[in-house]
Order: sequence, then C-alpha cells, then structure tokens
Amino acid sequence: GTVCDSSAGATQACDFSRDILASTEDVWAQQFQQGRLPRYNNQQADAYQNPTLVIYSGGVGTDGCGRASSDVGPFYCPGDRKLYVDPSFYEVMESRLRAPGDFAQAYVIAHEVGHHVQNLIGATQVQVQGESANQTSVRVELQADCFAGVWGHTARADLAIDEADLREALNAAHAIGDDALGHQNESQFTHGSSAQRM
Repeated sequence: GTVCDSSAGATQACDFSRDILASTEDVWAQQFQQGRLPRYNNQQADAYQNPTLVIYSGGVGTDGCGRASSDVGPFYCPGDRKLYVDPSFYEVMESRLRAPGDFAQAYVIAHEVGHHVQNLIGATQVQVQGESANQTSVRVELQADCFAGVWGHTARADLAIDEADLREALNAAHAIGDDALGHQNESQFTHGSSAQRM
C-alpha cells in the first residue's frame, strides 16, 4: 500500500504513486508466480510480498534504516520493506536534472521496487570476489534498473506506455548516471554511468 504523510501536501503525487505501485505489484506477483526470477543462495520468496510506499516531506523515520532527509533522494529500506519518496525529488528531476514527466517519476518508483525484489530473492547479499564496495553498489543499482525495465515492458499494454513515456524514463536514467551527475572517476561510481543505466 501507499502511506502519504499529511504534511507532504502532495495529493496528486500520492494518487499517481499509488497507481504505479499497484501496477508493479501486479507485474511482480506474476513474475514470482511463474518462477521467472533468479535465486541467490537458495533464497527465494515463494510469492511476491508487496512493499509499502511512503510519501513524505522533508524527513522521515524508518524501521531499520534510521532517519533520513529528503537530500538522500528516493530509497528503499530492506529493514522495513518500505520505499520512501519525497515528491520534491521530482521537482529536482525536472528543474536541475532536466528529466521531467510522469513516466520519469514512474521509473523512480519502479527502480526502488526493484530493490525490494532484490531483497526478496537475496540478490543484495551476493558477494563477488575482488569486487570493491563501489562496484557492488553499481551492480546492485543496475540490476534494480533492469527490474524497472522488466516492469515497464510487462506493464506496457496495461498502462498504455508509449514511445514518449519510454523517452522520459530513458532521459531520467541518463540524468542520474554517475557521470552525468559530475563524477569523473569511474572507480568511485555508485550507481553506474548514464549509458549503463539506460
């Protein structure tokens, strides 16, 4: 379900987020039921377990990840299986990152749901020998992007996703690549390059 902080003053964002979350739930319930997800260390939920999406403003307390401010951007907390989004991030995407549009916002939600899927299948516990912490982070983030793509592809007909929507999502993925955000040293990347994210 979706929990909207009454002080967030973002009824439209709540309604939109609720619709996107419901779509992700439909897609992932089907994917789990069909056994289409990889297993990591034999960890696999038998059925998809819906996360909770929390729409907040300014700052928020979590059960398992401490307190967070809007500055951290959207995030998933595996401890409480909740996704946290401050709608002000969408304004940042539109104005500072030049990534406007409803489907750009949908991609953000789908990406965080991707982290929830990873949590359910044990993907975040995988250790790769010789991999740095940053390389692990990039691998995890790119898989969450891939899962967002699985959702978009599967839900395309139901949501009437068109080419303009896909351009919005790809534009958003490009805008939040580490290189597009000004990071020069690839070894310091935490989310992947724009090209990788797209």
